[in-house]
Amino acid sequence: MVSVAGGKLTTHRRIAVAALRRLPGFRRIRPSPDPLPGAGRPPTRPPGAEPRVWEHLLRLYGTEAARVAELGLEPVHPEGPDVWGQVRYALEREWACTVEDVVRRRTTLALRGLATAEVWERVAAAVADHRQVHAGGN
Repeated sequence: MVSVAGGKLTTHRRIAVAALRRLPGFRRIRPSPDPLPGAGRPPTRPPGAEPRVWEHLLRLYGTEAARVAELGLEPVHPEGPDVWGQVRYALEREWACTVEDVVRRRTTLALRGLATAEVWERVAAAVADHRQVHAGGN
């Protein structure tokens, strides 16, 4: 078993190739030239997206910002740029499984000091709803 920890998303391919090259049979492996998810020409700001929120989404999601915006532009907390589309995207596309994962790692709510009890409760409800829908319940 080979395990690699740390590194930035922008260097993950180099790290993976370096690790694989140490294994028999993988000495000549080359990284994919395909762009990383979210890389490329930024999409245009959709109607209804405030400039501050749109810049936030572009910075965090790159070309995926439009997809996040489609999932909801309602603010999670009125003082921050994080929107409900980020919560839904984290659950649907990034496999977030817990409230803590969403609040601390998939949004900037905790980093900005906006992870209030009410925010935790509302995100918990979204996580529970997501689990119920994906468990086959309604």
